[in-house]
Amino acid sequence: MGVLNPQPVPMEPHLRQNQALPDESSGPRPAASPPASSDVRDRADAVLDYRAYPILVVDDEPENMTAFELNFKRDFTILTATSGAEALDVLESQNVALIITDQRMPGMNGVTFLEQALERQPHAVRMVLTGYADISSLIASVNSGRIWHYITKPWDPNELRINLRHAIDRYRLASENQRLVDELQQTNNELAKKIRERTSELED
Repeated sequence: MGVLNPQPVPMEPHLRQNQALPDESSGPRPAASPPASSDVRDRADAVLDYRAYPILVVDDEPENMTAFELNFKRDFTILTATSGAEALDVLESQNVALIITDQRMPGMNGVTFLEQALERQPHAVRMVLTGYADISSLIASVNSGRIWHYITKPWDPNELRINLRHAIDRYRLASENQRLVDELQQTNNELAKKIRERTSELED
């Protein structure tokens, strides 16, 4: 597996320099139009702290791990492991939102690791880093590990950053849906209990 580009990607500025403020001396301003949906999503992304959702990165080559951390450590919380076995130990003690693994590793390849990771943390989103030569064999194994996405190497930092955010958004949405389902189930159970108690009272 080749060494990835270790150069960090600079953060985009939130405001352009020398941006003019509106002139209020010419009278009242017209009412603002509703924000576009893309503006709403951008604002939501600005509020969301992606660092609250840990990412587990599994790769047997330290140079690739270093490149990943240099590019993304400011935006995300990154946990690392150098083998599938070590990564499984991490999953025993740490909840993660996203698992990213290299496909070609000694001892346990990426898909085999993700199959076992699925048993430990089924709600974590799973991604694979792979070379072009491995894509055909990887696609044949995607369903067994419930892989959400694969990234070909060498990866582009900006494109990968977008995929990391989308993966965490996916995890967050699924977690919120599960929470609502659990709350609804609890409410239904409590209601059923009250109905049984009331029915019992009427029969006595």
